[in-house]
Amino acid sequence: MHRLSIVPFHNVLEVYKSSHHTNDMDALKHLEKAYEKGMEEVIREIAITALLKYEEENISYPTKEKANKEAIYTFNHAVNLCSNNELKNALFEIDSAYNHCAAIESETHFIEGFILGYKYIKSLNESYYI
Repeated sequence: MHRLSIVPFHNVLEVYKSSHHTNDMDALKHLEKAYEKGMEEVIREIAITALLKYEEENISYPTKEKANKEAIYTFNHAVNLCSNNELKNALFEIDSAYNHCAAIESETHFIEGFILGYKYIKSLNESYYI
């Protein structure tokens, strides 16, 4: 029977050869880790594609819009309190750094949720056929 694998077979052999296993069951654990890592990487790529598509849709939620308006108002108020351009520039740099962190955190949560969702659906399907 032909085996379909996301991990190239030569990589599996390398893992098998490099693992310090005492028996084939021990080696199987190492091979399973390699397979899972490959699968997770593929699902991660699918999740990133899904995230980009989701962001293009630009769906707005009332709570998100309200929070965004409050943040803009608060930031503009802080800018107005700055007495010189040096302070304003420092504030803009802080804002940029926080926005970058928030974007990465949001992307990470989306991807991890996508992976967990996939695993959950997979477990439901497997329990259905048992």
